[in-house]
Amino acid sequence: MSQKTNIIYDSHAYCIPNLNGNGGFEDISEFRKHLQLAGGIMGHSLPAWRKSDRKTNDNYKMVYPEPNWSFDSLKNVELNLKGHGRFEWKEKGENYIKQILPPTISGMEYSVENLIA
Repeated sequence: MSQKTNIIYDSHAYCIPNLNGNGGFEDISEFRKHLQLAGGIMGHSLPAWRKSDRKTNDNYKMVYPEPNWSFDSLKNVELNLKGHGRFEWKEKGENYIKQILPPTISGMEYSVENLIA
């Protein structure tokens, strides 16, 4: 007699709003603060690197590492979201990059429609 085996499939997916938009905030600069803080504390992704020579750098370049992450820990940087999941910014005359999202997120958004396509 054969036994029936139940298989459980576990997966997850993310929908990402347009990160170059306002994220539902009235003030786009407020949304940018959230992105900078989230991008700065994401230590699980690739480290930041200097654009000129691709030398890896401090993973927390966009924020001052503090025990309690807050908007007060944000550095004064020119944050840009250029596409393909990359956060780019300038600090003290140097350009830096951090790959936050998968490179396939070319337009810095991933809609519900993309999940079912």
